[in-house]
Amino acid sequence: MKIKNLNMIEKTFLYLWPFIILFGLGTYLIGGNFDLVVGFLLGAFTSMLMNSVHYRILKSAFLNHKEVVKSISILLYLVKFVMYGIVLYFAITSDKWNEILTFVGLLSYRLVLFPIVFITLRKDKNGGDANVGL
Repeated sequence: MKIKNLNMIEKTFLYLWPFIILFGLGTYLIGGNFDLVVGFLLGAFTSMLMNSVHYRILKSAFLNHKEVVKSISILLYLVKFVMYGIVLYFAITSDKWNEILTFVGLLSYRLVLFPIVFITLRKDKNGGDANVGL
């Protein structure tokens, strides 16, 4: 499978791994404390898991059950925010994990998604790859 044939969400998952590795490594080198990295990884992996589940369920719903896509989407967002709240609660109540880095980890999917969207849409606008949808 070529990167050119992936849509924006699949590209986001592909580029999320290097971002997590580099940010985690940079956090460890700057902070010198592995607990900071664990807090970030907790948020990043939770974000990756929840967005992956969201993408797979909605993709299946679009193909099979178009009439319930709206209700499934609302339910998935509620589940995502509850999971994010649980992760932040554990990060805040823990003495070892940094809640700010956990929050950055939760935002890591969006931090990678936005540049990919802008680059892909800009490329499409300039006559490049038109495969930008789900």
